[in-house]
Amino acid sequence: MKKEKSFAGWLYSLRTRWEDRRLGGISVEETKPSRFSALGAEATQSSDYRCLDRIFKKHVPLTKEDVLLDVGCGEGRVLTYLYLHKAKCRLMGVELDPDVTAIAQKRVENCPGIEIRCANILEAQDLMQQVTVYYLFNPFNGKIFSKFVAALEKQVPHPIRMVYLFDYYAAYLDNRPGWTKLAGETFQRKGGEQATYSIYRFDPSALNK
Repeated sequence: MKKEKSFAGWLYSLRTRWEDRRLGGISVEETKPSRFSALGAEATQSSDYRCLDRIFKKHVPLTKEDVLLDVGCGEGRVLTYLYLHKAKCRLMGVELDPDVTAIAQKRVENCPGIEIRCANILEAQDLMQQVTVYYLFNPFNGKIFSKFVAALEKQVPHPIRMVYLFDYYAAYLDNRPGWTKLAGETFQRKGGEQATYSIYRFDPSALNK
């Protein structure tokens, strides 16, 4: 069993390098401490391709009417993954760290239509007016997560979906007015540790009832 896991991990490592370089030119597997931890930001790290396969192929179909925003998009792996898999929707990312933003913007230069902005999501109300699907890979701590949820509830004009990978603070949404859990899963990644995610729907009209 140990040999199989090691082989699976080796295969996944090959895949990450190949996928990362197909469009972005560099591997973005390394985890980097955030310079903005005082603002609640977590380390910069890239979503696992095995998780992305499972989430977007199984639970989150995207249409041309959707606008997907990767909150804390890091070095842009989610956006290039969706571009390579021919997602029909508009793809956007927001990243707090300007140095990390610059890397992500460089990586998507050959991906027409992807927009990456350096900003604090809590101050980007104009984005919240547009987005229909939010993707989060644990970008901030619980205090900022609660502020983000409050900002969404105040700003979004239409129903949205939220994909929350490594959903440490998802309990905050349980039984919260307007929020419905659509799916959730903990699964064993071949050659890696367990991963967990939740998918929610928020309908602002429910708050007015």
